[in-house]
Amino acid sequence: MSEVETLLRDLVAIPSVNPRDGTGPGEAAVAAYVRDWLAGRGIAAELTEVLPGRPNVVAVVPGRDPRAILLESHVDTVETDGMTVDPHAGDVHDGRLYGRGACDAKGPLTAFLLAVAELAAGPPPPRTVVLAAVADEEHRYRGVLSLLDGLSRVDAAVVGEPTGLTAGTAL
Repeated sequence: MSEVETLLRDLVAIPSVNPRDGTGPGEAAVAAYVRDWLAGRGIAAELTEVLPGRPNVVAVVPGRDPRAILLESHVDTVETDGMTVDPHAGDVHDGRLYGRGACDAKGPLTAFLLAVAELAAGPPPPRTVVLAAVADEEHRYRGVLSLLDGLSRVDAAVVGEPTGLTAGTAL
């Protein structure tokens, strides 16, 4: 099994259904996994509570230039009701991994985690890279709003959200 498949399966296996404004475990377990995965690769990451028990994860890989590029994805998912496959099994069929969040947005998060780990293992990248895995995207966007309130200026961002391979740009 490849590192990509292993990491994505691990993330999909952790339930992180957005409780909306109700109660439930939310994103805490997957956020802790992301923080610990990064720490295992020598990358310090902080959990910042956005809502009770629902944190964002932020890690920084310092670059030769302090101007930052943001890699942002979210760790919450929509509900699992009505799924025809085990929502947390991460089964692979015909080269595709299936499970809640595999595409939206634990897949992009997997890509970002692996990219940040590779950057941190080498010489400092040309620019500082900030990785943010945020809570509550599937309801009220409170994770990204909290991130923006506390984030220093970034020059560019890549948001890990499925778009059907259509690039979306914004200023």
